[in-house]
Amino acid sequence: MIRFSRPLWLIASLLVSLLSLSAQAAPAGYEQAQIYACRAASSFMIYRGEGLQPEHAQQVQSDLQQLQAVTQPLLAQGDAALNSALKNLVAQLQEGMQYGPEEEDMPWAFPSNLSKNLRSFLKASMDAEQRQGLTSGASPKIQYLMTQYIYSAYFGLFEVSRESPDIYLGQTEVQLIPQIEAAVGAESAGTDAKTRTRWKFLKTALADMDSSVSSNSTRSKRPFAPLVVNRHGRSLTGLLLEQPGT
Repeated sequence: MIRFSRPLWLIASLLVSLLSLSAQAAPAGYEQAQIYACRAASSFMIYRGEGLQPEHAQQVQSDLQQLQAVTQPLLAQGDAALNSALKNLVAQLQEGMQYGPEEEDMPWAFPSNLSKNLRSFLKASMDAEQRQGLTSGASPKIQYLMTQYIYSAYFGLFEVSRESPDIYLGQTEVQLIPQIEAAVGAESAGTDAKTRTRWKFLKTALADMDSSVSSNSTRSKRPFAPLVVNRHGRSLTGLLLEQPGT
């Protein structure tokens, strides 16, 4: 008679736990991929807009490494659309790093193409999530709205996916701020006081963006503050990633 060193029920329980952990890790992977894609694009805009400073160049490369690191495990099932979108986004950002400092050194269509490749990657990631019955939290929405703000500061109006008004890719500060407020800023959101305070500060800047006009001006006519928004926004999404369910 064969004796098992551990009861079968215990082995089965461990297997169920491992499967549960794997399922829980999946949405975090897609969520992080969307966050790092927006971060990489935003870092490039800051690098370009602030005069090609070395510390900003390092941040672009760091974000790209993080983006590829969190996305590679998601490609294990052969997601051709996500893989192609990742390659296109990374290739364009790396190409952009080669341009000289003068405005004429960068093709005029580059910013528009960058926003298009970013949206394509985000859509491929969201489609993969949907196929698995998963949804991300508020963090990608925050990072995407920050990207719109930073793009507006340096390049002008960011073009959202007008054909997709029901998902965050097709939404601006008008739709996204109330959604994020409900998920993060409200007392009932379940977030801690530090997170709510950070969001309150960031919301003030993001709400000052005016996506209804093509000129790079704010509603209050005060200057954009892309470096401040980027710093506080990264901190906020980092806090949210540590709080499951947000």
